[in-house]
Amino acid sequence: MALNFLRTHSAKAAVLGVVALVLGLLGLETHRALGSEYRVQVQSIQSSVERTAQQLAARTAEAMDQVNRSTLVINYTLGRYPAPTLTDLELSGVIDKGLADPMFIADVSGFVQDSTASSHMQYVADEEFFKQHRASTERHVFVGRVWTDVVSGASRIPVTRRLEVDGKFHGIVCAMVDPRVLTVPYGRHEVSSTTIGVLGDDGYYRSRLSEGRMTFGERLDPRAVAHQIAESKRTLLPGRSRVDGSERFAALVKVERYPLYAVVAVSANAALAPYRQFREKSIRWAIVTTLGMALAAFMLLRLARSLDESRRLTRTAEATFRAALEGSLDAVFILEAVRDPDGGRLVDLRIRDCNERAAQGLSTTRTELLGATFSERLPASTERYLKAFNHVAATGKPAQNEMECHDPGLEGIWLHHQIVPLEDGFALISRDVTEKKANEATLAALSRADSLTALTNRRGFEEKLEEAILRSARAKAGDGANLALLYVDLDGFKAINDSMGHAAGDAVLVEVARRLRAAVRTTDVVARLGGDEFAVIAENAGTRRDIDTLAERVLGDLSKPHRLGDAQRFATPSIGIAIHVPDEHSGAFRSRADAAMYRAKSAGKARAAWENTSTFKGAASRTVD
Repeated sequence: MALNFLRTHSAKAAVLGVVALVLGLLGLETHRALGSEYRVQVQSIQSSVERTAQQLAARTAEAMDQVNRSTLVINYTLGRYPAPTLTDLELSGVIDKGLADPMFIADVSGFVQDSTASSHMQYVADEEFFKQHRASTERHVFVGRVWTDVVSGASRIPVTRRLEVDGKFHGIVCAMVDPRVLTVPYGRHEVSSTTIGVLGDDGYYRSRLSEGRMTFGERLDPRAVAHQIAESKRTLLPGRSRVDGSERFAALVKVERYPLYAVVAVSANAALAPYRQFREKSIRWAIVTTLGMALAAFMLLRLARSLDESRRLTRTAEATFRAALEGSLDAVFILEAVRDPDGGRLVDLRIRDCNERAAQGLSTTRTELLGATFSERLPASTERYLKAFNHVAATGKPAQNEMECHDPGLEGIWLHHQIVPLEDGFALISRDVTEKKANEATLAALSRADSLTALTNRRGFEEKLEEAILRSARAKAGDGANLALLYVDLDGFKAINDSMGHAAGDAVLVEVARRLRAAVRTTDVVARLGGDEFAVIAENAGTRRDIDTLAERVLGDLSKPHRLGDAQRFATPSIGIAIHVPDEHSGAFRSRADAAMYRAKSAGKARAAWENTSTFKGAASRTVD
């Protein structure tokens, strides 16, 4: 009986020990699982907030770039004569009023000289943004604190640029940006518990949207915020807001090229709600399981928990991937390489996954794109894509390029591509940069045009002459392939300018430019080299007689009198002619034409001359009194 009692109590002790062990292990596992879940949840929240802040910073940089381009255009046009007004630039589409309203130019004394607004302040010398540029030689834009217009009562962010003439301070151009555009449009896509804002490097908010309410001007030290965020990432605990005292998970991202930060924060209470639900559910489940499980059940539980954890992590990873894919502002494709079965050469690309933005860019749905190949969807561009993807496959490194589309429905669209190699495929991130390309082309054209006559300026002339020489070198020999250069200088123009004023002189130059364009062929290039000097580049000019005929026509048209008010004045041309010879560089070619022009002047003016032949007169070489 004693042995049985011992055995009986020993068995109970063993059972109690196993139960205690099971309970202890279950408690430890529950604690570990809760800690792991909390860590995964917080890291997912922090990653999501960081992505949102990066997207906000990118959008803020794009908005500031758009405003900055307008101030650059205005700064460029300052030296033109006559200088266009802001209203003219706005109507012509050169500057964009979409984000900046109003825009104005203030002179060196702070008086507003031009504005896109019908009513505006008259004097800004006492404003912070004006003092900033007057005291500093920096040419970068200055993003000031939110400022309230005493005339309209509207709150605006002054984005200003220093204007200079001959290296000296000449005033400012100011674009007033509504602070709401930095946060409100983006905030519509976020839950109400998310706070987004744009913070200046000086510690003042330019715009802050929290719980549907937009404010600005709050003080917040970016360095203190960055320290608090770093501490939150280390401890996985939310930080307490220095603005309203709420606990939040936050991210701070520097806005490229500007003294601004994108700030995004989510309420810890709202963000951790799924974790609290998971914790309550886990505790209840552990209690119920403990009451009904033995050691064998505990082992099964361990297996089930491991499987559940694996599935949960898989779902979390898939959800995170899909959220990142759909949250991107760019079109994203996940592509499978289609290879030649014989040589393994890349022959096509199959779309395995993409986001909705990618489908919208191709005017279709995501469902229809999945499984399709590039040769089916982008037949005109497939070869160029394959060339780029083959290069990435060969190097194993990401690459970027820009490409103009020629496929139906995408004609004329420029795309910036980022290609990332995957195991047997690629990730393609595509962004529409058509507007950027158009702006670059507009600025390039403006930099090569004479502001008074709209002819090609000296810089554009030299580029076009180099191009013409290259084409002439490739052309077949013969009289019809001659490349001729005519230098034209006006005789008597200085007397008109001195006696009747610069306005009259400008009118003569504009009329001379018109006559020159009318006298030459439409394929010829007419340029103003500066002052009263002009030039004509004539490709495939024909024989020497053909060139003489062209010069006579120019001589005759430009020798006609100019009507200036009640007066009739003459500004006759002296023309120098040269034909390009093989292997001659552009400098020597220009020098020969210039020497010929001076020979025409020495021979009596109002005539045309060749560099190495005697002056010809003909019907159009008459002297004009």
